[in-house]
Amino acid sequence: MRPVSREKKSVNSHLEEIFKNYFIFASKKENIFDISIPVVISLIIFVILFFFEPSNSSILKSISNVNAIALSIIAISAGLNTACLTLVATAQQETLKKLYNSGENPEERNILKQVITFFAFSILFQLIILVIGTVFGTISENIPHIYKELEFISQGAAKIILVVFGFVWVSIILYSFFISIRNIALLYRYVLYVGKNS
Repeated sequence: MRPVSREKKSVNSHLEEIFKNYFIFASKKENIFDISIPVVISLIIFVILFFFEPSNSSILKSISNVNAIALSIIAISAGLNTACLTLVATAQQETLKKLYNSGENPEERNILKQVITFFAFSILFQLIILVIGTVFGTISENIPHIYKELEFISQGAAKIILVVFGFVWVSIILYSFFISIRNIALLYRYVLYVGKNS
């Protein structure tokens, strides 16, 4: 009996390909916009907290509240992106073939691959946020107790750590919202294309 040959690419390599292709397919302008706006918004929020909120406990509570609210929204958003990806995959075979053969370089940059990449990236990114956010939500209540055990960290240093973490985390959360918003426009164009070519 002839041995079954193994796939050369593992699942992990496909995940890496999705992340790499996303930043290739998204234009430089889109990437700058999607990253810079969340960073600016988050920076404003945490600069205000740093200078006007004296209590580290209040800053931690603010981050925890944002995390809890964001996780609920992101879970819904990830579900919607999954539904959109399913909608793309269940299109007529003829339509999928047209999308696959369309684009500047059909083998590498066909429209079907770009559409799937945008939705798959959004789903993966949001699932990663859900995992990290759940871990943070679980341990956030114990952070004050951990801080008491780490006597060598001053209150000022703890405040800086909290603000930096909050800034990065909220920037990531807002970024995930921005890519989901852009996916709505992508779905709009896709549905119009399918309607025109069906």
